[in-house]
Amino acid sequence: MTARLSPTEIFNGRKIFLIGGTGFLGKVTLSMLLHRFPGIGRVYVTVRARSKEESETRFWNNV
Repeated sequence: MTARLSPTEIFNGRKIFLIGGTGFLGKVTLSMLLHRFPGIGRVYVTVRARSKEESETRFWNNV
């Protein structure tokens, strides 16, 4: 008999790297991950921009 996988146990304390976090699917994915798996350790999100300030502003305005 195979053991059942539990997503909550799999994501607990893990680091997640999310690509495209400011796009439509990225926002939904990020929201679902944080809502359904509060035990996630960290989520890293990539945001394309020309400068650090622009990328940070874009993240907070879009996500």
